[in-house]
Amino acid sequence: MIEVEVLFFARARELAGTAATRISLPEGSCVQAASDRIGETFPELRGLLETCRFAVNEAFARPEDTIEDGCRIAVIPPVSGG
Repeated sequence: MIEVEVLFFARARELAGTAATRISLPEGSCVQAASDRIGETFPELRGLLETCRFAVNEAFARPEDTIEDGCRIAVIPPVSGG
């Protein structure tokens, strides 16, 4: 198992009720697996996660990118502006 830190930003932080958490995942997990686990842990985020971008160690990541023990995953909701 690996353990990663998850950081929530903007609307994701509001819905999760926290700025950060830690999750455990099987070795060889990808960003999508982390997103799935986040949705299991924070059901109120499930709908939002589908539109979020994810960053791993401060670099944008694709759903299929593998994550490693101790990495930091940022959950970044879409933003709107005018």
